[in-house]
Amino acid sequence: MNRRPGEIEPLVAAALIAADLAVTVDREQSEIGGFMLRDVRFFFLLFRNWLEHDVRAPGDDIDLTQVRRTVERLAARRHIALQKRPARRRTRTPRARYLLTLAGVVALVESLVAPAAARSFETQLFVLLFAASYRALVIRRTEQAGAPVARKRIAKALDPRAIVAGLRSTLARQHADLKARISEGDELREAAAAGRAKGHDDAQIVRHLERLSSYQLHHVRPLGELLMSLPASLRAYELSDGIEARTRLVFEPLLRQTIAQQALLESILPAAIELARDKA
Repeated sequence: MNRRPGEIEPLVAAALIAADLAVTVDREQSEIGGFMLRDVRFFFLLFRNWLEHDVRAPGDDIDLTQVRRTVERLAARRHIALQKRPARRRTRTPRARYLLTLAGVVALVESLVAPAAARSFETQLFVLLFAASYRALVIRRTEQAGAPVARKRIAKALDPRAIVAGLRSTLARQHADLKARISEGDELREAAAAGRAKGHDDAQIVRHLERLSSYQLHHVRPLGELLMSLPASLRAYELSDGIEARTRLVFEPLLRQTIAQQALLESILPAAIELARDKA
C-alpha cells in the first residue's frame, strides 16, 4: 500500500489509540502508568486477526523495533510522551511506558478515518467498526483532558455516517471508472473490427483507437507507441480478444464487486450508527 512519508498504517494507528485507551479511560490519575510497546503490537495483531490477515497475509506482521520507530516519530511531533519510569528494581530495568498527548489522540484519529482510495475495503470496514465501537471512549479520553474543542473534532471524525460518506464517494468513483472502461472497451473492439473489415493496416487502426481511447497511462507510454512496439501476433490479440478478456475477466467482475460493496455498506450503516449511539 502506498502511504505518504511518515503516515501511519490504519491498524497501527488504531493499535496506538487502543493501547492508550486501555490505560487512561475511566482511571484515576494515580492509576495511569502508560502503555508499553508490546501492548501496541498486541492490538495490531488482534486487529489484523479480525480482518483475516492471518490467513490471507500471514507474513504481514510488525515487530517491536517497528513499533518503537513509530513511537519515536510521534514523540518528535509531540504526539506521544514517555512516562516517568518507576524506581529501578534490582532485577531488571523497567520497560518504558508511553501516553498519547491530546494532540496525538486527535492526529491519530483523523489519520485513521481520513478517506484513502488506496485502502482495501476490509480496512475501511475495520475503521468503521473502530469508530462505532470506541467513539465514546475516545470522547471520554478528551473529556478527561478537559478539551471541549478536541471533543467536538473527535465526535465528528468518528461519526460512522461521516466515515461511510467518504467510502461511499470512493466506491462511486470506482463504479463510474469501471463502467467507463467497459463501455470504452466495447467501442474500441468494434472500431478495431471495423478497421480490419475496411482493410486498414495496424498502424491506421492504432491511430484511430488512440483518438477514441481515454487510456490512463499515456504520460508513461502512449497507447500507439505501446501497441506498435508489440509483435504482430500479440498486437492482433490486444486489438481484439485482449480487449474483451480485460472486460470479461477483470472490469466486469470488479464492477459487480463494487456494486456489492456499495450495497453492503448501506446495509451495515444503520447498525454502525446504532452501536455508536448505544456506546455514547
